[in-house]
Amino acid sequence: MNKLIQELEKYIGKRKPCIICKEDEFTKYAEEGYFQALKCDKCGMISVNPHYSEEGLDKFYSSFYQDRSTKNDLSILRKSMYEEDKNWIHSFIKSGKVLDIGCSDGSFLSFFNEKLWDRHGIDLTSDALNIAKKRKIKTYQGKIWNKDVGGDYDLVMMRGTIEHFLDPIAVLKKCSEILKPGGILFITATPDGNSFAFNVYRHKWRLFTPYNHIHFFTVDLLTNI
Repeated sequence: MNKLIQELEKYIGKRKPCIICKEDEFTKYAEEGYFQALKCDKCGMISVNPHYSEEGLDKFYSSFYQDRSTKNDLSILRKSMYEEDKNWIHSFIKSGKVLDIGCSDGSFLSFFNEKLWDRHGIDLTSDALNIAKKRKIKTYQGKIWNKDVGGDYDLVMMRGTIEHFLDPIAVLKKCSEILKPGGILFITATPDGNSFAFNVYRHKWRLFTPYNHIHFFTVDLLTNI
């Protein structure tokens, strides 16, 4: 992975305005290697800025699933989290049409009973989606903002996903378009830009150093969006 990060440095783009308020005044918050997280002086949004171009992110994710799937110790922990998240969702809705954005191999969706749920998932990598298909999940390969994934969803989920997008606002707009009126958008397992750990450890915080984590929302900033 470190070798890949070195190779991808040439894909670092230009600094962009804040994704929330569009202002361009920042204070340096954390840095690791050639990555630098900036905190917006106006609204407090923290983002790695600049980050890779879309081309650079595509190259990063070309081997992402293979690297992730070999970490068996984490996959065991994820199963416990998947069960907790599924149970929490079921306190609001127990059946319907669901789309998991960034579904990977369908591990999270596999916790949703196929007799109660019409299960759909979208991801970038074909190797992960091939496994999802074997789990009887309808899959789409590509980027959610420019992919036809149908509509009338009762539930759209982003679990550990929204922090990976260069333009998460465009993703949220897409979610609002494909959800039914009164449908549920579920966002979880995303790094908290206002967390105690981030404030104390900054670049040493484990959720900062995955180099595909771009944005660090707070509950208030997500609510405002």
